[in-house]
Amino acid sequence: MRRYLIDLGERTLGAFAAALVAQFPENGFDVRTWPWSDSLSFAGSIALVVLLGGVAARYRGDRDSAGFTK
Repeated sequence: MRRYLIDLGERTLGAFAAALVAQFPENGFDVRTWPWSDSLSFAGSIALVVLLGGVAARYRGDRDSAGFTK
């Protein structure tokens, strides 16, 4: 169970961070004027989908992994 929770946490936090960083413009941005509520809700939505997929994968494949592969 501990290995599964660590795997699920890594996948969820990784998806959240990747979705958040992917929204930053390449020429820089101002922290004070960035639309944080939109960006965080978008990244949170993606993390929620990954979390739900990991929970579903627990009952489909390897019980110690949050992935669908065996």
